[in-house]
This record gives sequence, structure tokens and C-alpha cells, in this order.
Amino acid sequence: MSLLRSLLVSGLSLAALPLAAQDRPSSILVLDGSGSMWGQIDGKAKITIAQEVVGDLLGALPKDTDLGLTVYGHREKGNCADIETVVHPGPDTRGAIAQAVNGIKPKGKTPLSDAVRAAAEELRYTEERATVILVSDGRETCVADPCEVARTLEETGVDLTVHVVGFDVSDDATALGQLQCLADETGGQFVTADDADQLSDALTTIAEAPAPEPKPEPAPVETRFVAQDGEDGGDMSNGVSWSISGPDGFSADGTGIFALELAAGNYTATAIRDADEQEVSGDFEVLEKAQTVTLILPVIVPEATVTGPETAFQGQTIEVSWDGPGEKGDFVSIHEAGGNQWPINDSNVKHGNPLKIRMPAEPGLYELRYQVKRNREVIARTPIEILPSEVTIDAAAKAEIGASIPVTWTGPANKGDFLSVHELGGNQWPINDANVKEGSPLQLRMPGEPGQYELRYQLAEDRAVIYRQPIEVTEAQIALAHPEQAEIGSMIEVTWQGPGNKGDFISVHETGGSVWGINSANVDDGNPLKLRMPGEPGQYEIRYQLAEERTIIHRQPIDVVAAKVALEFPQQAEIGKVIEIIWTGPNNDGDFISVKETGGDGWGINSEGTHIGSPLKLRMPHEPGDYEIRYQLAEEREVILRQPITIVDVAVTIDAPASAEIGEVIEFTWTGPDNEGDFLSVKEAGGDGWGINSEGTHVGSSMKLRMPHKPGAYELRYQLAQERAVIHRVPITITDTEVSITAPTDAKAGQEVMITWEGPANDGDFISIKEIGGDVWGLHSNGVEPGSPVKLRMPDQPGEYELRYQLAQERAVIHRVPITVLP
Repeated sequence: MSLLRSLLVSGLSLAALPLAAQDRPSSILVLDGSGSMWGQIDGKAKITIAQEVVGDLLGALPKDTDLGLTVYGHREKGNCADIETVVHPGPDTRGAIAQAVNGIKPKGKTPLSDAVRAAAEELRYTEERATVILVSDGRETCVADPCEVARTLEETGVDLTVHVVGFDVSDDATALGQLQCLADETGGQFVTADDADQLSDALTTIAEAPAPEPKPEPAPVETRFVAQDGEDGGDMSNGVSWSISGPDGFSADGTGIFALELAAGNYTATAIRDADEQEVSGDFEVLEKAQTVTLILPVIVPEATVTGPETAFQGQTIEVSWDGPGEKGDFVSIHEAGGNQWPINDSNVKHGNPLKIRMPAEPGLYELRYQVKRNREVIARTPIEILPSEVTIDAAAKAEIGASIPVTWTGPANKGDFLSVHELGGNQWPINDANVKEGSPLQLRMPGEPGQYELRYQLAEDRAVIYRQPIEVTEAQIALAHPEQAEIGSMIEVTWQGPGNKGDFISVHETGGSVWGINSANVDDGNPLKLRMPGEPGQYEIRYQLAEERTIIHRQPIDVVAAKVALEFPQQAEIGKVIEIIWTGPNNDGDFISVKETGGDGWGINSEGTHIGSPLKLRMPHEPGDYEIRYQLAEEREVILRQPITIVDVAVTIDAPASAEIGEVIEFTWTGPDNEGDFLSVKEAGGDGWGINSEGTHVGSSMKLRMPHKPGAYELRYQLAQERAVIHRVPITITDTEVSITAPTDAKAGQEVMITWEGPANDGDFISIKEIGGDVWGLHSNGVEPGSPVKLRMPDQPGEYELRYQLAQERAVIHRVPITVLP
């Protein structure tokens, strides 16, 4: 890269360009769909976080931007060509993008460089301006070099910008370097995010990047001078001196970061670092636009050491000590001896000293390195040899399909290592596996198909296979015994013979149906076990299925037949009435009789289980109309018989006074259905649900009911037990009443005082004393039943109190008089 760079002052996002620059800007969002996106942050998968945040982002992007979506690693494991432009850029793509993003199921590798290249080509970057927004949670795992790809795209494109969001990569120096390079080489923004909020902020920052500065006047032109401390280092705001020379003997000096107004022409800039007097010069031309001139000073290489064992086993995690600058982002890494700057594994120095690094999977000669963040420069290295591990696997030569077998093993036992079973010669993705942390021996489930397989010891590092041993998986001896015929919804006994693996199950299906049964029972439930039959007659089959991928290893036919069912009940009933129903039917565990609107399905309005016998009692609905009584199976509430019933209204009367005083107990008469649980209540006019006070109709047609404690318009209501339905209302006015309390203005503590009163004198009303403003519970009280006056004992503590008349109804205070209690 040239030591002199001119960075035109411009906006960071194509989405922010004015429409004069491009009729409809085009952008593509490139989203990481690789397997690592299943990793969790605060208990939530990274792909879930990305889906939620991208959904919010789509609504915030400018409407005049054509937007598309490219995804990688979302369809196949281990395929570096798994890149797909799911939504092509267009004006109305937000909904399609949101749907596509929500459907991503991460699987494969991380070909991020080729994905960016594919997005650029989709945008015709060699002909038009183009913006790519990449969201990735890791490093390139395929053959491309992100920096080289970015440089090529920048050189061949008209005006390509790649903005990059590094999601949960703060601890991965390699990923940080690659993603930073993609953005830097194309003039884009690079931001990092470690959780959902930061990801939302990062995407919003890119989506809302500022518009370009207005064009400066043709002359003079502002030129800004920046010295950079190394290729990937920071801008030097101090510690650097400048000299600028130009046409017609022009010269100027400066320090740190500064700017000059320069006329058009060719100039030379020289920057000298004060610390070591390192000097670098470069030529630049002033044209019509403001620009930044950047000179890159050679890096001052700090001293460092890195120390580790001379040898380690493949995949082993070792401790490495280091001494070096310890700057943010520096890291210790492992490489093939003489390899390039991209490590096999690394660990950020912020993790401490010593820190831990996982060794490669392949034996051979390697080296540990100390690398600085700004350009991944190696400032210390030491050799290490990776040795092959000694591994053994001891297991049976044969096992039945789906069986869990004990496997005894020896090996490195690195964190994350595992034993697995594969097709003979298959790839590194196992059929089943078990982590070595479970100890030796461990249990490993066999495949559901017979054949030749192999057991493997695999390292956590790259799933490398370091040992393999053949095993034959054989058919299992299976038998099922059950009735040839059964009624719909009935529970039958199934006697079984089979492998009996944990999680195996017996199921019932439509003949030839999929692996998902209608009903099933786990073999752990016993032998024989019970299995419920479907709710529809027909030809079905009973199956033995392995827990392993629900593999069907045996099936036998069964004929499910209709049941004999009958219902006997009155053709007509009053609203809310409890009627008697005589029934015959299969009486399966959980079957029930219900009432429902004619033609309705699912749960009834009311129902009763058949387990209580025949006849049973069932309450009718509270609305008149056409209904039906139904026999329903426990199996999916299947209705196997329905017969009509008419629900009719019933005459109701309430004969009560038109008004009453607050808290008064009135007596009135009523007529109505008198169903079990029906009741009469008082409530504010027009109110529903529970009344303020109520009394059940079981007390008879003449009843007493206490009125509310507040005056106003109320109503007496007849309510059914069924949903408390109000079927009759009569208005009643509750009036206030004259109340007075006559007593001394003061009395001694503990003294009994005679109190004269006037009031409603309802049954349960009382006179009380309480601190002024206190709650409804008095300190002392006396009922009004004996008449006026009443005696009332004063509190034992002197102070300001009040005498109160309280209704029995909610202890409502309807009158207060102050009184002082003296010592």
C-alpha cells in the first residue's frame, strides 16, 4: 500500500446519498448463517438476536433505497460455496427480507469474502455505485483472503463501499483483523457489537451514516494532514512534526493533525515522528475537493517474549506465558512453523498471563507468537512440536440398531473432545456422539439402520478424527402382540419384544403414514403398555420406533372400528337447568358428555366425564336457542354422536320496594327457574358479574338482602349459576339517611362514655372510636341494637380521636364526630 493516501470526504452509506447522485440507491445486507451463529449471548442464540435486530432495522432504512439480502452458510455443512442471494435488490423488499431472515437455520462454514464478492456482483459494482453491509460473527473459514478480495473489489469497482458489523468477535483477533480489513480497503465503516443492544446500535449507525459534506468552493481547497502510527495504527494527534512544500516556493509547517487551505497544484508532505525521528514523505495533488493526506510512519516494534512447553499433544489446551506491550487487541497465537500472519488459534492478552490456547489437530512443527493488533505483526515467537495422542477404544464388535452401548476409551480428554459413530468412511459430522467429559466408559447410541459403521475419537479442535474402530450394527429381534380390532378412542394393551432402548416407543399411525404417530407410549412405561386408539374408524398400524431418528423397525395392522353410542334426555330444557342424561358408549378414560351450540366443535359450554356413570347430570346454557348434546372421545375431543336439544327461556319476577336506605336489609319475593346455584343480588344499575351482596334461591321465594352502603341507582338481579348470567333486573334506589352522634368533646383515657345517636339502625351497625382518619377497624366499638344511648370505652392512650357511625355493610363510616382523650 502507498504511504500516501487521499481520503475524499464523503458519506459512509450509499443509503444516505442524495437522489441526485443516483436515482435509486442500491444496497445488499450480507448475513452470517454459519453454524457458529447458534452460539449464545445471555442465554439467547446469536441468530435469534440478529433476526430480531434486522427486523427492527428494516423499518428504519430510507424508503428510496433498493435493498437485497445475501446469506451464507445456511443450507449445507462444510460447503464453502453455500452462498445465496435470497432477495434481489428492489424497491419493496422489506417484507421478503424480514421473512427470509427469520427462516435462517445456521449450518455451515463462513465464506464471508466470497459472499461480499457475490453481493457486489449482484449490485453491478463495476458499473454503478454499490453498498454492501456485512454482519458476521467470525473469521473466514474458507480459502479466500478478505483483504485481497476487498482490494480487488475496490480497484475494479466504480464506487463500492463495504460496511462491516463484527458480532461477538471482540475476543478473536483474527476475525477482528479480517473484518476491519474488508471495511478499510473499501472505505467503509467497521463497528463491533457484543450483545443485542450493541448490534442494534451498530446497524443503526451504519444505516444512518451522515450525508456527504457540501461541495467546497473550487479554491482554496482545505487539505487535512494525518500521520498514522503504522499501517493499521491510530492517527497521531501529537508527537509528529510536518513540513509542506509546493508550487511557487510555497512552504508550511504543522504538528499533530492540522489542515491548510491550499491552491490547486502538486505538493510534497513530510512527517517526522518526534520519538525516534523516523521520517516519511509523499507527493499529493490538490484539485477541487477537500481531502485528507495520510502518511504512514513505520511501526516502532516493541520488545516481547512468548513462552510455552516444547511439546504438546494434538488438540490439547496449554498455558502460554508472555511479556510484551499488552496493548488492547494484542494476542498470542499458534501457527505452522513459518506460516503467514493468520493464526490457527489465538487468545487475546486481556485473558491474563499465562493464558490458554488450544493446539492444532495435526501433529507437526509449529510456533507460538506474540502479535500486535494494529497490523498483526509478529514481535516474538517460540517453536513447539505437536505430538500424536495415544488413543484406544474398547467396545463390542456388534450392536443392535438404536442400542446404547458402553464404550471404554483412553485419549487426550481435551475439553470438548467426543466419541462418535459414523458410516464407514463418512465425513466428520457424526450420526451420534457423546462428550468425553462423561468419563470412561460412556454410553453411545447406535444408528437406526443396520450396516457397517465405525467408532471414532474426535478432537474438539476442527472435529479432527484421531482414532477409528469398526463396528457392525445388526437388526433387532422385534415382536408386537395386540388385539386385531379396537374401538375408536379406546386404550389397548400392547405386549412388545424389542431393543428397549431409552426413548424407544410404540405408536399407532394411519397405514403407511409418516414417522410422526397419532398416539404413542414410551417402552419405559412397561410391558405390556397402554396405547390410545385414534378417534376415526379405519385401517391403522401399530409400530415399534427407535428413539434414534424415530426409525420404524416393526409394524402390524389394526382395525379401528366405530363404537356403539346412544344418548337419552329431554328434547327441551329451561336455561341454566341441570338435566339428567342416560348414555351408552365406549366409556374410555377421559370421554365426556357436553352441550354446545348446534354444529359446534371442540370443548362444549358445559361437560361431564363419563367416568361418573349413567345417568349423569349436565347444566344447560344460559341463553335460549338450538343446542346439541354430544358424546366426545378423550382422543382429540372427537364428537362421535350428537343429538339436538332446545333451550327455552323462563319467566322471572322480583317484587321488592322501589327504594331503601344505605345498609338496610330489605325483604322481597321472587319467582324464577330456581336452578341449583342460582342467586339474587344487588349491583349498580347496568353492572354485570358478581353483585355487591347476594343470596341463593335455595333459601326460598321470600328472602332478605342487605343494600349497599353508598346512595345511588342500583338494581336487584336474578342470576343463573351458569356463568352468573343476569336474566332479570329490577331497579331500586338507595338513599342516604340522617345520622347524628352526641357525645362530650373530651373524656379521660379508659373512661366509659354515654353516646346518644340517630341513624339507620341496621342489623349489625355499630358505634366505634378510632384515631382521626384511621382505617375501618375501630379501637373499641358497640352495636346499635340496644338502642340510643350506648356506652363506649375510650382508648388507653391520650390523643385526638373520632366517634364514628359504621354500617354493617363493609363497615362503611357514614358519620364522624371528633373527641379528645385526656390523660
